[in-house]
Amino acid sequence: MARRLGVAPSTLRSWARRYGLGPADHQAGRYRRYSERDVVALQLMCRLVGQGVVPAAAAAAARAAGDRDAATPPAVDDDHGPVGDRRSRARVVRGVVDAAHRLDGDAVTEAVARHLAEHGVVATWQQVCRPALTALDRRVAETGGSIDAQLVANWAVSTALRSIGLPDGAGAVPPAGSQVLLACVEGEQHTLALEALHAALTEARLPARTLGPSVPESALVAACRRTRPEVAVLWAQTLQTARPEVLGALAAAAGSVLALGPGWSGLDLAELPDTVDTADDLPAALHHIARRCAPAVS
Repeated sequence: MARRLGVAPSTLRSWARRYGLGPADHQAGRYRRYSERDVVALQLMCRLVGQGVVPAAAAAAARAAGDRDAATPPAVDDDHGPVGDRRSRARVVRGVVDAAHRLDGDAVTEAVARHLAEHGVVATWQQVCRPALTALDRRVAETGGSIDAQLVANWAVSTALRSIGLPDGAGAVPPAGSQVLLACVEGEQHTLALEALHAALTEARLPARTLGPSVPESALVAACRRTRPEVAVLWAQTLQTARPEVLGALAAAAGSVLALGPGWSGLDLAELPDTVDTADDLPAALHHIARRCAPAVS
């Protein structure tokens, strides 16, 4: 197996010991018998580590891949991963957009849920949901119409994302000090990207608490003081809602603060504590969170 993957045998043993990747029923002194599920997980682990993803985050994604159909492991971003050819993805996106224009929310939910089951949260969000929602947003901006289709799509995608549950045997609530808190800044009503992040964290066995839209600064600080999250993620869709002083206020109550969303574009971190950082998209946010929540194994 080591030769097939192009890694040292000691690396495989280390991944098995530290991350639980490989045959679950291996007995000391005997040959390891790798199932197709094990192979899928290890191939994804090698690919992600080769792309620079920290091992802890790569292992979480690899375990999630092994839990699904071994023939269709997930991808982690727009440019990498075996998620089918571009034409196939374009058909899925077109189907979602067309269903939204018909106001057929059930069809949108079904299409997104099917892709989630086959390819995972990150690939579905990056390659299906975002392109479809962008196409609908563009239609609204150009014509002033189709707002109803946009609302249907948002509701349907949210419904599909909320179907993601913790893998069997995973704890329902993370221990204090190693959890993630997600919230939209005050005045921000766009929650869908945070719902995608919540689903991706759940899939990767990094469950999070979500406060929802438009959370006042006082409530954010109080929640951080109560739960002491390792990472507090604040979403801002627009420049009008992105207030840097909120990030500084949270830095004293959370292990780190992650500013996520286009509203934080151009944020100057020089005036903020070192524990405040930014992320541009879902894969980058997962990378940051996995690094912070699993420092001992990264």
